[in-house]
Amino acid sequence: MASAVLSGKWIRIGLFTSVTAAALLAANLIGFADTAKPVMSVRAKRGEAIFQQNCVSCHNKQPDDATPFGPPNLHGIFSSKPMVHPAITPAQATDFIKKGAAPMPAFAGILTDAQINDLIAYLKVQ
Repeated sequence: MASAVLSGKWIRIGLFTSVTAAALLAANLIGFADTAKPVMSVRAKRGEAIFQQNCVSCHNKQPDDATPFGPPNLHGIFSSKPMVHPAITPAQATDFIKKGAAPMPAFAGILTDAQINDLIAYLKVQ
C-alpha cells in the first residue's frame, strides 16, 4: 500500500514537471517570438557603432515615431513598411550617405566604403 501511494506521488510530480517544462518552452517559443530582435552579424555590430558615433545625434527617433518633422526615422528603413517615404533601397541609401543632402552632410570623406557597408548592414536589422 505504501509503495502504491509513493508511486502515485512520483507520477504526479513527474507529470507536473513535464507540464511546467512544456508551458515554459511554449511561452519562450510563442510569446516572445515577435519581440525578439534579429541576430546581428559582425558587420551589423560594427555598423551599430558607426551609427552611434555619426548618426544618432540626428537620427534618434524611436521605432514607432511617425512625426513628420526632423530627420527621417531609420528604424525599419528597408522593411516592407518603412517609415521613410518614398521607400529607398540599400544602394540608394549608400549613395545618400556618401553624397548627403541638406541638412545632412556627405560622409564620403568621413566614412570608408567598408564602414558605409557596415552601416547599411546595421540599418537592415533595424
